[in-house]
Amino acid sequence: MSDKTGEASYSGTDDEVFDTIYVLRCLEGTANAPPKSKVNRYQLEPFKGIPKETDEPRKPYAVIDVITPVWGNWPEGPRRVNQERETFLHPESDGNKKPFRLGQDFINHTRGHPNVRILSPRVVDTLKKLVQYYPNHSLAEKEVIFEYPYRVLVHHYEELLHVKESCRAGTSIRLKMEGIDGEFPCDKELGHQLGVLLRFIDENYYREEVKPELSLYESGHATYEKLWILLRPGSIVFAKIRGEIAGFVVYKVKRESTTSPLDRWVVSVWSLAYTEELLTRQANEFAIHRYEGTKAIPSLEVFPERYLEDSGNMRQKLINRGKEYHNIICRLPAYKRYCGNVIADKLDHYTGEIIIDPAGYVSYAPQKTDLAKRLVSKLERQKQWRSANKNESLIERFGNFYTTFTAPSDLDGGTKWTKFNAMDCSPDTTLEEDQYLLLPGHVLGHALGRKEWMVFDMNYVKDKSLEKNPMKHLQLEDENKELLLAMSNVHKGNQVKPWAADFIKGKGEGRTTNRPGHIDEAIRSRIHVSLEYLKPDKERRNKIWESLFRKLVEDQKGLETSPRIVISPSAQTLATADADNEFKDFLMNGRDIRNALLNAISVAQREAETELSDDEKLQEVTVDQTHIRKVLRNKKGFEDNFVRTHGKTSEAAAVENFYRAVGSETQESH
Repeated sequence: MSDKTGEASYSGTDDEVFDTIYVLRCLEGTANAPPKSKVNRYQLEPFKGIPKETDEPRKPYAVIDVITPVWGNWPEGPRRVNQERETFLHPESDGNKKPFRLGQDFINHTRGHPNVRILSPRVVDTLKKLVQYYPNHSLAEKEVIFEYPYRVLVHHYEELLHVKESCRAGTSIRLKMEGIDGEFPCDKELGHQLGVLLRFIDENYYREEVKPELSLYESGHATYEKLWILLRPGSIVFAKIRGEIAGFVVYKVKRESTTSPLDRWVVSVWSLAYTEELLTRQANEFAIHRYEGTKAIPSLEVFPERYLEDSGNMRQKLINRGKEYHNIICRLPAYKRYCGNVIADKLDHYTGEIIIDPAGYVSYAPQKTDLAKRLVSKLERQKQWRSANKNESLIERFGNFYTTFTAPSDLDGGTKWTKFNAMDCSPDTTLEEDQYLLLPGHVLGHALGRKEWMVFDMNYVKDKSLEKNPMKHLQLEDENKELLLAMSNVHKGNQVKPWAADFIKGKGEGRTTNRPGHIDEAIRSRIHVSLEYLKPDKERRNKIWESLFRKLVEDQKGLETSPRIVISPSAQTLATADADNEFKDFLMNGRDIRNALLNAISVAQREAETELSDDEKLQEVTVDQTHIRKVLRNKKGFEDNFVRTHGKTSEAAAVENFYRAVGSETQESH
């Protein structure tokens, strides 16, 4: 500190840089009303009559300037004039060379807390590198002002101290701390300037206010007045959602003081949520109401991760829960089993199968709006007393944690958390442990046993144990069982794309009908060309079979298809032979023949797969006459049952009901 003061004429140059310039701002009036007048006074030493407070810089004159407001009245007589920063070192220029004394030149009644303004570009730049995430406080300006109680500086005090101590050697350092990995050009000048700032913080707040609180935290307790110190923005905290621990990131802590008993700290947090096929950040709020004395930190509504009881095991449990949630939510829809209480406005237990389907819940759950209104948190209900619009519903203002997505207002998470925005949901992606911690403890879906949409607790969601061979319990002929298994095998995932038997891609997707009797005048008048397909006789049926056999061979030429499909001679003979056999009078149209061949291929493929070892890949499927016979017998059995039931074939029934003419199969219109 220079030994020069504002009480004598200053003989130095205006280019000299001081450590600190003290500014006294005299505001006429009371602290609760706009001042009638304002007078600034400058000195190189602290003003007498007020406690020493923080430092804050201004242009090249100092590293920091410390600005202290006082409220009071001017005494009778001439008032001291307003000082300009550029001239305060030369008292003769302000029209009054006498030193400024509080109580004489200005009768002060109330003082405010001093604010600190950092003018040093190097200190500001250091803060920009250190402060990775602190919403609602911008460090973008050349000069940065921190108001009492200097939250950003308190929360980064240890990091600033570490940089300052490292700068004593006068060399650059690479600082690696939680969330920080940056290069800091270091020299003695920066070390000195950081020391000026830290000395002010330590002497005026940190030593007497913060250190005792930090010592209290070591014992696991905290006072109410300084809870903001405990909950640093960007830190991971835990809170209970309907009795279950969940992980969050703090982005704002605000004191809401009123004359009513609703004095509390409102802690704004965010976690990860699944919405529109992405994982992204979802906002939430918790309240910590006033209490006297100290309180155990784990008993608070929100508390830091390090105070989690049995933190090692509980943390791992939450990570495992997050991994299970991620695995489920990225493979939607998921079929699971559930046994436990569901999340609802009243106690409700469910045991049975569930389908996890968040999009379906939001779209179709009839009770979702009412549920959201009932599940709205206690904090949100309490906010109604200060709502500006009494007619505005709480659910419209605050949404619902389970069914409504609200993004946090923290500029996309800053440099530290921006990667948590709009993450692709893929089961092949491995998340960071912190990301797993922040995933929800609930899923939305449908309870099959109740036929209701519900919110399910992840603790009770279990994998569905499937019967390895459920067909053994089905009382059905073995031949029909094989057909059923073959058909279901076609629709299983991770299967080779089935062979397409159609000669023309998209065939059958136009305007075709086998019921021309249903065509009315409006449709008939718009038909330009009509093609009629007659029911095939034995010769035409054989040609259809042979065409499909040839197409299968042609489609597989020159292609590395796996498995390759081969139709054995015995199968071809059974399908096309003119000799007397059980199917010689079985009338089938072109579509029947196509479906029969595809079904026979499916039966043969399943039989071949059952003979493979676990690591063996199916190379070839051979369709023989047993496969063709199984399919044709099943089809013929259905047609015979139709005749026994109706007394006529399906074709005869269509003719009798005037659906189509005798011998006509299908009519296609253009």
